[in-house]
Amino acid sequence: MSEYLIFSDESGTWNSKSGYYIRSWIKITKEEYKLLKKEVEKLKQENNIKEIKWRKFSKNYKKFDSILKYDFNVFITISRPKHFFEKENVYNAVINIKRMSLNKFGGRAEIAEKIRKKIIKTVENTLFFNLYEKQHIENTKFAFTKEDGYHSFHLLVDSPQHLKKEWKKIAKEAGFEKVKIVKDSKKEAGIELSDVIAGCIQNMIKKEELATSIYNSFIKPKMVDMTSRDCPNPNLIFYNDFSSQEKSELNIFR
Repeated sequence: MSEYLIFSDESGTWNSKSGYYIRSWIKITKEEYKLLKKEVEKLKQENNIKEIKWRKFSKNYKKFDSILKYDFNVFITISRPKHFFEKENVYNAVINIKRMSLNKFGGRAEIAEKIRKKIIKTVENTLFFNLYEKQHIENTKFAFTKEDGYHSFHLLVDSPQHLKKEWKKIAKEAGFEKVKIVKDSKKEAGIELSDVIAGCIQNMIKKEELATSIYNSFIKPKMVDMTSRDCPNPNLIFYNDFSSQEKSELNIFR
């Protein structure tokens, strides 16, 4: 049985009502990861930086592009948070809380308003995570296992934007036996690589030429299942919620 490491980082925010929330997923063997890690540490020392992130990478990518030449696979999941806020059947719980009068939350008006805002944010976090983020995780697990059968996976994810404990629980329910939340991303080369790829995809959607060039040269050859009907890559979360215009906007990867 083969054992793989899977790293993930996101670009964009879960509650953005205009942009995309993107997760990059990197699948790599332990042996190959040791080589990648050495290369990342060497580049950080040579360039006197603490961490390789997309912003630094894109400013002088020729100094860092060697990290994209190792043997690993890439899967991309994309969601549009505004779809979540537009789903009335999902968002009704939040709408009902917003309609409640402040005296239902007790205390003075300004305190009651703070309590209501806190409750609304918590409910929004919980709904988004259990519907959308869960789909990001489950679709990735399916994509990485449907061809090769059973493997042992150790998932390492950059500290999520919300509900860290629940994130770990859902990932395990999806079939990831070992899940680690990485609190300090600069200590895991795989998270740094994931950040670079997620940032590149985000900027590519924004039609930035450099990001498109880097994607075509280094990332596209590592993308898994780009023509799959079951689990295409990039993978649009809740595909039917995307408008024709959005689908056209994202038809840039193949």
